[in-house]
Amino acid sequence: MEPYCILTLDSDSLDRQFRVGALVIGCALFVGLYYLGAQPFAVGLLVPPYDKLAHFTLFFVLASLFWLAAGGRWSILIFLVVAGLGALDEWHQAYLPGRAVDVVDFLTDTTAAACAITWLHWRRRQRNAGIVQGEHDGQ
Repeated sequence: MEPYCILTLDSDSLDRQFRVGALVIGCALFVGLYYLGAQPFAVGLLVPPYDKLAHFTLFFVLASLFWLAAGGRWSILIFLVVAGLGALDEWHQAYLPGRAVDVVDFLTDTTAAACAITWLHWRRRQRNAGIVQGEHDGQ
C-alpha cells in the first residue's frame, strides 16, 4: 500500500480540510500583514533590499497557499487575487504615517505570485511525469 502524502500537488488527493486550512492560513497571513503593517514599529522595520525579499517571500507563500486551496486550479484568478492584495497593501500604505507607496514592492509581489504558480505547475507536471524521485516508493 502506498503511503498517503498530503502534498502531492494533485487536486484529487488534496482533501477538503487541507485546502480549507491553506485558504484560512493565507487569509490570516494577509490580514496579519495588513494589521501589522499599520503599526508604528513597521516604519523602517526592513531596510532595502531586505524589504523586497520580505515582499517576495510573503507573496510567494500567499500565492502557493491559495493555489493549494484551489486544488491547483484557477491559476490566473489566483494570480489576479494575489496581485490585487499587493495593490491593496500598497494603497493602504499611502494612508499610513511614515509609509509610502512603492511600485517596486507591487512588482515584487506580482513577480512572487507568478513564480510561485509557475513553480507549482512545473512541480506537478514533473510529478505526473514520474520525474520527481522518492514520492511514489516511500523514500
